[in-house]
Amino acid sequence: MVTLVKKALRRVRYRYLPRVAAALMFVPFLFLLVPVLYVFELFRPVRIANLDSMRVGHFTGPLDIFLRKIELKKIRSDCFYIFTSPRPAANQTVMNLFKKKLNIIESTFLSWIHQTMLPYLRYTRFHHDLSYDYSAYEVYDKGTVPVAFSDEEEKLGQQKLREMGIGPNDWFVCFHARDANYVYKWFNQAAHSGKYTQADFAFSDYRNENILTYLKAMRYISKQGGYALRMGAIVEKPLPQTGDPKIIDYATQWRSDFMDTYLLAKCKFLLFDSAGLYTISTLFNRPVVLANYLLSSVPVGLKIFFQYKKFWDKKQNAYVSFNELQRQGVASGMKHGDFLRHLIKNRGKFISNTDDEILNLVVESNEILDGVRTPNAPAQKAIRGFYNSGYSKFDQMAILSGLYFEKNRELFE
Repeated sequence: MVTLVKKALRRVRYRYLPRVAAALMFVPFLFLLVPVLYVFELFRPVRIANLDSMRVGHFTGPLDIFLRKIELKKIRSDCFYIFTSPRPAANQTVMNLFKKKLNIIESTFLSWIHQTMLPYLRYTRFHHDLSYDYSAYEVYDKGTVPVAFSDEEEKLGQQKLREMGIGPNDWFVCFHARDANYVYKWFNQAAHSGKYTQADFAFSDYRNENILTYLKAMRYISKQGGYALRMGAIVEKPLPQTGDPKIIDYATQWRSDFMDTYLLAKCKFLLFDSAGLYTISTLFNRPVVLANYLLSSVPVGLKIFFQYKKFWDKKQNAYVSFNELQRQGVASGMKHGDFLRHLIKNRGKFISNTDDEILNLVVESNEILDGVRTPNAPAQKAIRGFYNSGYSKFDQMAILSGLYFEKNRELFE
């Protein structure tokens, strides 16, 4: 009981009181701002959006899709778009790439003011909704990569690759497993405080994975002649010594914002789970391979390979079919994350992919990219029944593992 009271008081102190104070201070300013924006509307329309830049996937994906939609004239290109963003960004290199193309104001104070006015501003024409569009396959199929490295950045990236032992003709695959360390440590660094603990973010622990389950897939890439690079800004533990010079623990030995971006832009593909790091690879049209996928809309990109986590229902003493999970999630009316947490609390647990399942996914994806294997037709038919993306080439861009499908066919019925 004491713990609950402390949490409630801290929520009031850090969340609600600042918002109430800010509203009293700045909402009146909104009533002065809106008439000015209407005057600008006579010359060039102004649209304002707020970036959630403290999580790389929360700003990279939406901005990438925004620029591709501008290119394809899916949204208005005649507007003057302004983006506010708090400091620091989760990846400043990516932020700087976008700033070459967009009017982004990095200011924690202005972003805070913007967020305070957002509940009111969103009902005006001047608000631009920058949410992630899970149906945006067409813009990846028809659009072009919206950002680029400078010549100096290319030279720096190649130099760093050489320092890691990777030559200009070598290829490599990036591996990333979400763990409990990143979120709470990053938020403490960003807030210059120690007020957050792992317990504050335990609600998303079901998304975490063990990097050791990737080792078989890393060894496979090495045997194929490529390099396997373990990614991560803040990780729980280093990779064990493998004795293989082509398996590189980049996250603990070489890591920087710039090289995170450069590696994810240049890799043959990225193997990941549910973390937003993949949006850097899709920004540069690199294929991504998604293990341990939690059933929802498939992330968008030029080429997405994926397979699911299974859910074990302790009441039924059996796995629940993916169709049934999808049906229950829609019927619940809950947000996706809330529904998954409800399942875990009341009914059972999600079972992570085994190291052999991850290996099979990587082998299959690599062979499809090399043109020596084709996607499994029954598996692709199954996902067409799951998702209605509205784009005719969806099932050529989002590819369900055929090996996983055949092994778990009864869960797709």
